Amino acid sequence: MSQNKRNTTDSSNATNSQTAATLKSHVSFDTYPEEKLDKLMGKCWTDCLIKGGAGFGIGFLVTLLFIRRMWPPILGSSFGLGVSYKECERNLQSQTKCEAADKVNENKLA
Repeated sequence: MSQNKRNTTDSSNATNSQTAATLKSHVSFDTYPEEKLDKLMGKCWTDCLIKGGAGFGIGFLVTLLFIRRMWPPILGSSFGLGVSYKECERNLQSQTKCEAADKVNENKLA
């Protein structure tokens, strides 16, 4: 009889674990805003390093091949940093949506 009870509890535990696994795979929980911002800023910094470095590299090649001055790498890295800054700003504005102050005040009054 005790063996019979064990079998029923084992099967119910297996069913509960399967249900929990199914819920975990189908339900996506919202992340904290700080985590979302941290992820976006990480992308911004990575983009900044890549585009700034690419601009510096292209400017350095121009310096080696054509002009023997220092301004092409500086100009290239500046263009790369400017493009990455603008893209980061656009991503942050599109991902962080805030309500207008008028709508917030109307909701509190209603």
